[in-house]
Amino acid sequence: MLESPLFILLIIAGVCFFECLALFGLLIPGVVVLFSLAALANLYGLHPLPMLAVAVIFGFLGDLVSFYLGQRYLSSAFNSRRLARYKQWTEHGHWFIERWGWISIPAGRFLGPLRPIVPFLAGGLKMQSRAFVILSFFSCLIWAPAYLLPGYFTGELSSVWTVQPLSIRSLISYVLSALAICAFSLTIYHHMHPEKMHLRGWISQHQAERWPITSFVVLLIAVAILITVRQCYPLNVDQLFIIWRQDWQSFTTLSHLLSALNLLSNHLLVSVEFAMLILWLCMIGRYSIASIASIGFVLLYVCISQISHWVEHTQPVQLWNMASFIFTYGLLANITNTTMPAIKRWQVYLFIFILSLAITMSHLWLGHLSPSASLIAIALTAAIIACARGIWKLFNRQPKAAISRAFLLWLALLNTLLFTVALSR
Repeated sequence: MLESPLFILLIIAGVCFFECLALFGLLIPGVVVLFSLAALANLYGLHPLPMLAVAVIFGFLGDLVSFYLGQRYLSSAFNSRRLARYKQWTEHGHWFIERWGWISIPAGRFLGPLRPIVPFLAGGLKMQSRAFVILSFFSCLIWAPAYLLPGYFTGELSSVWTVQPLSIRSLISYVLSALAICAFSLTIYHHMHPEKMHLRGWISQHQAERWPITSFVVLLIAVAILITVRQCYPLNVDQLFIIWRQDWQSFTTLSHLLSALNLLSNHLLVSVEFAMLILWLCMIGRYSIASIASIGFVLLYVCISQISHWVEHTQPVQLWNMASFIFTYGLLANITNTTMPAIKRWQVYLFIFILSLAITMSHLWLGHLSPSASLIAIALTAAIIACARGIWKLFNRQPKAAISRAFLLWLALLNTLLFTVALSR
């Protein structure tokens, strides 16, 4: 029965209806469920037109029922203690409708928790029924393909995925895993910054601002990774990467792009950038931070030199290139974020993470490093940065001036120029 296209259509109909129904939609992870159902529909040969038609019809019916319920019960619905938890979403939806008028109906359908709230509030706020019906129907015509077709065509790609070489599938899996870890880490960070509740209240806002809790957690994780990789060394994946690189490097355009990107991690260039950063810290009078950063840079060099003596399938110079790049730009991100609002810091960390990930990938792709060496270098660099950041915070020695825009512009222009020249060769 589970393999019946009709049964899949019924499930899609039910999910679309309750996803758009007042309050019930708040409990359903519609994006994930509909994406999975669409992929399953493709797997069992269901044509996309019936699937889209069902989604449009039942999503539209969910809107109509929500609109009717809003007309009848809005004034008394949220007096219930059980529904009081959704009061915040009601206030957001009310403001959204008042602010955007009729545009709120098609726009609200694509805004997650507001999707089942906006039709309910539109009914309670006495929006004209004819206008709501027209807007809701045409927004459903756009919403259904937007939510279902990506999953459907992902299911189409599953057959292509199975015939790909193991090396290509492994490459994609590693990249997606790294991005997933980044997203998870940023989510945890976002909920731990001082403007949020910390770990359900047992870490107070004062404690989070006073003690280097985040730095301590990062240090523990980095040390755990170092110990694990060292005890398990060499990893089996090291040998597999040697074989897989031959398949990866068959993508000549991508290989050329990564080769150009790899030049940005040259230790001579990075040393100049690090020296400029230290000079800027001295110019604003933060000599203690400049000293801590310099000691960290030297300590990293000593540790990387020791590591390069026993790791296999790794070029020592390239290992230092990658480690020094991540340290310098990680340090830059931490210094930048000390003067930024906590809620905006994730943007800087995300940019530096993606850039560091691309540099690491370029070294792995070109055969400079083994995965084991890369993990050890990244964990060691993260540990030293966490120590530096922790010392700044613990002794209240953080930079109190924003990074100079001229310095950031010079850094961006220099790297862009070198990358463009390398790419044109």
